Amino acid sequence: MLTLPYIFSSGSLFQQNSVLTITGTTEPNAKVTCEILPSGGADSSTAFADSDGHFRVNIGTPEASFDPYTIRITNDAGEEHVMEDVLFGEIWLASGQSNMELANQSLHDTKPMYNSISAKNIRVFNAFYPPFGADGEFPYEPDYMAKGMWYKSENPESLRDVSALATAFVNDLYDFLNQNADIPVGFLNVTWGGTSVYAWLPREAYENDEYMLERMKKCGHYRDRSAWNQAGGGNFQQCSAQYNVKIALVEGVRVRGVLWYQGENECGAEFNNRIYADYLRLYHRTYKERFAADDNFLMISSHLYPWTYGASGECSYGYLNEAFVKTAVESPEKFAFMPIADLEPEWSYHTGNHPIHPTHKYTIGRRMASVAAEKVYQGTADYSPATLDSYEIIGNRIRLKFRNAGCGLRVSGKLHGMYVAASDGLYLPADYEIISHDTLDIWCDEIDAPVNAAYAMQSLEARVNLYAGDYPVAPFYTDRENFLKIEARPWYDTSVETLWGLKMHDDVLDFFLHPVWMPEGDAEVCHDTCFRRDTSASVRVCAESKTFGCRVKSYPYNRLDFHNYAAMEVNFYNTNGMTAKLMLKTNDAELDFVFEKTADVGSGWCRYRADFAGLSEEEIKYMSFRFEFESDRYTFVNIEKPRLIRK
Repeated sequence: MLTLPYIFSSGSLFQQNSVLTITGTTEPNAKVTCEILPSGGADSSTAFADSDGHFRVNIGTPEASFDPYTIRITNDAGEEHVMEDVLFGEIWLASGQSNMELANQSLHDTKPMYNSISAKNIRVFNAFYPPFGADGEFPYEPDYMAKGMWYKSENPESLRDVSALATAFVNDLYDFLNQNADIPVGFLNVTWGGTSVYAWLPREAYENDEYMLERMKKCGHYRDRSAWNQAGGGNFQQCSAQYNVKIALVEGVRVRGVLWYQGENECGAEFNNRIYADYLRLYHRTYKERFAADDNFLMISSHLYPWTYGASGECSYGYLNEAFVKTAVESPEKFAFMPIADLEPEWSYHTGNHPIHPTHKYTIGRRMASVAAEKVYQGTADYSPATLDSYEIIGNRIRLKFRNAGCGLRVSGKLHGMYVAASDGLYLPADYEIISHDTLDIWCDEIDAPVNAAYAMQSLEARVNLYAGDYPVAPFYTDRENFLKIEARPWYDTSVETLWGLKMHDDVLDFFLHPVWMPEGDAEVCHDTCFRRDTSASVRVCAESKTFGCRVKSYPYNRLDFHNYAAMEVNFYNTNGMTAKLMLKTNDAELDFVFEKTADVGSGWCRYRADFAGLSEEEIKYMSFRFEFESDRYTFVNIEKPRLIRK
């Protein structure tokens, strides 16, 4: 009986001007013929099945057009398999874990996308999930007959369950490619949430690579047949498990490149340094051999979005993102990446308020489409987001020079996510000055002798805002000897109103935006653009009473680790007849530190300092600024530029 995988069915889209390998089973040693009708110059091809009845027929594909073709496969017993309404154009593989998996139905802005895509020749093949689920008996060998189905964009509701990111990617790529031609575009939707990178590799890839096999065994990633399906609910994460049930069924189809959004599973341990980059290289090499339409095979990866990887302050997510940067810098013809931590936090209620799954997938897909347009279809091999090229220390500044800065570096307002450290490894937020289109100076007034810099590495800090050319600048770090720990300090910039605050209520994750500054008692707190000196807004605290205050809470990744510092300095406005103190609340005590005036800084602002004498390492729950006035005529204080002073 003549049987073919589900990928070879009517309504399909295959890569133009390439080779299509039709696979299947028939009677042992039978002759199999494949032809594309009308021929249009395409080849008819024949092959013979092996002794087990498996066959592979290679056939050349025509150039792209909107004209439908028929592909007919026959054997010498007179059986036939007919694929009707087949298009040839540009097709990509979209794969990874839950952020690539996140479907159109999970987004709130699907209607404009559906309206945009419905009149286009876009097609998607969706590889289905196996019926046995994540803890089932996964096949040890590839399952070429796993189920899937082709969808057409003329019925956009059929795309509700496929990758939103890839949908936006092909929608924009379609517009780019069809300015002067008729080129259908599509993608293969092969995703599974919670999967590790090694689950997507065929067994031969790493078993024939002595170096990677040794690394996998060392990290506990390798399972041979004797240990297969012994992980219970983690069976779906076994090495090659995803290849066997999601990728094997699309073998034979050539693609232009890969869209990849994965890595959350790998944020930790040895992945922080070299092995994830090794996996990326192995993945590209393997998929190019099996799926590439030609030598120009590009893997475009999305960076991970900020999330809680590791203990407070750890930069595990930043280290993994750096692996994407590293491979792209060393091999720009093979790899590309897209930073995304500049995007506003955004997620949907019906996905569990889970910010590990940001819902701005259409934005990410469009960014990746612009990279594909330039690097693949325009031939601009070195086109990419800007990356750190070099750095040098000049006095109390660190000068950063970037490659691929395009039309130049730019920052909107105060720079967020940039940190400077002295030799003690304590990172504080940096100020900046753009020196030229590709050069930036950074410094921190509280650090006289800077040693290292880091940008967009902190695990729970979105809305970073350094750009160059069309895209955000890639994350970077300069300390290659020590493991980074950075506590974000959103209260350093008094124009910042909210932060991501992480709390647990029993087993419920409370992960929402919280105010940075909160009132105490009958006080009111707002961000004031009328009285300001160094930022776009100061914090105004006011009350009817003569004694009042405000507080800043401590959260994981935003800890108040003041035991590492000698003092706090801060600017206050309206200080006549005012006394102030800083109260630090721990589990067992309230510790008061008096603010002493140190300088007039102009325009009614004064600088104050509170010394942290005798402060222990006990966790600080929150800090309170408490004010008292001699009279009740003007009972308000504006706060600006709080800074920690190093020991």
